[in-house]
Amino acid sequence: MSLKDEIYFQPANLGGKKNSRAILAFYITGNPGLIEYYRPFLSRLNRRLTEENGRDGENSKEVHVYGSSLEGFQVQSAPKSVSQGPLSLADEIACVKARFEALCRDIASQYDEPLEVIVLGHSVGAYIMLELYNATLASKPSEGQSRYEIKGLIGLFPTVVHIVKSPNGRKFGKLLQLAHIPLIISSMAYLLFAWQPLGLVTALLRLLLGMPEHGARTTAAFLKSDHGVRQALFMASDEMHSITADTWDDSFWLHDRAEQKPKMYFYFGTNDHWVDDASRNSLMKSRGRRGTVTEAGVHSNENLAKPLMEIDGNGVPHAFCFDHSEAIADKAVSYICNALRES
Repeated sequence: MSLKDEIYFQPANLGGKKNSRAILAFYITGNPGLIEYYRPFLSRLNRRLTEENGRDGENSKEVHVYGSSLEGFQVQSAPKSVSQGPLSLADEIACVKARFEALCRDIASQYDEPLEVIVLGHSVGAYIMLELYNATLASKPSEGQSRYEIKGLIGLFPTVVHIVKSPNGRKFGKLLQLAHIPLIISSMAYLLFAWQPLGLVTALLRLLLGMPEHGARTTAAFLKSDHGVRQALFMASDEMHSITADTWDDSFWLHDRAEQKPKMYFYFGTNDHWVDDASRNSLMKSRGRRGTVTEAGVHSNENLAKPLMEIDGNGVPHAFCFDHSEAIADKAVSYICNALRES
């Protein structure tokens, strides 16, 4: 199967008689921003969410699950604005926002009732998710926006504060600030891999790094791409400048059903090399609440309007999409069901 720049799981009866209601799970990748890394995760998410939603019988909603590569990471089609050089984190946020709004309007137009939306982000994708939500708060709702409502925000192994203080931030931060480093390293990668067959590079990555087939194949396409490596390094450098202190106001973090403000969930890793433990703990203390999610709901003795923040206890690494897609998809589905039930 060829690699795609967009993955979209749509309802089975698309084109036939529709229900009046629908759910969209909109997924934002980490860096490198290739959506194919997350195909097993999104496939599992779609299957489990469809199963859970089907339990509602006549009250069920049609399920849409969507994710796309970030701009500059395309392997199937030429990225936009290539002539202008790599995109900053702010540029990526603007691209995601435009794609998100267009998709929501398109899906919402097919249903009688407003579309219920869950936004999920991995790593820096969680930061993009929060900025996307912040932008929707700052803008006046248009007629198109009134046709959809963000019900939940889910950050998976999120890098949302002080990334430069993380183990990898301390290790690579200064190197990434050196002039022309993204261009130099990306040029070396291109010279090494561009002329090699995709299958050979995939086999080497599996042999040398022990990657699963889907991860090795996606990484091979990334290394062979014209712009992906430079975009990843340039974006990583910009993340060091942009992802610093928590600058969102108090009300931003709080769920409010009357104001249609979504439930938030954050699932952190243990000893995550892209997250500073002290910064994570400070964020959890100031903004979040501890608790667990089960089929019966959230168990927590703290303010239920605050984001639920959990730390993984199963040794799942930051790059969960290689070997732990099913477990994290199941966790995400529990959050989604809780958000839809309580929002």
